[in-house]
Amino acid sequence: MPKGKIYRRPWTEQNIQDAIDYLRAGHTKNVTKVAAKFSVPRYTLRNRWLGLHAPARRAHERRQHLTNAEEHVLCDWIEHRSDIARPLNKRTLIRKVERIIGRKPSPKWYRRFLKRHPELRLGKPSGLDPKQAQCFNRATINEHFVQLGSVLDEKKIPWENVYNMDEKGCQ
Repeated sequence: MPKGKIYRRPWTEQNIQDAIDYLRAGHTKNVTKVAAKFSVPRYTLRNRWLGLHAPARRAHERRQHLTNAEEHVLCDWIEHRSDIARPLNKRTLIRKVERIIGRKPSPKWYRRFLKRHPELRLGKPSGLDPKQAQCFNRATINEHFVQLGSVLDEKKIPWENVYNMDEKGCQ
């Protein structure tokens, strides 16, 4: 059976937004000319301009696994994990989404998620970076604890109120 033709839009959401901004700026009220100038379909631009249709991302939000707000929080969490050197892999991401929505997303969901957020990447944790290992020496560690002690003395923080000490990797 022959595969159907794949339809690719020659315009992007940014083209539509640029055209709407052009109309709002009052350069012209002729939707047909603006649609031709920005290479977007006239009826799509007209319906967006009149508020009859919303962008697909907003219009179909109720059909998505995650709302836009949940997806934003998930992206922040992924970036946080990356900042603390604990990047996510596919399995962990899918398990997290499953806990959020209460059911397992489709096997290809994570690919579409990453396509929507090109700034995110999945990875796997690695060992200690050689540059970090070079900085991990007795003089550097002693300096760290001298500075920590001065902050504790300056702020009058008792030692028993210091938490989350992590000595992982200390020899």
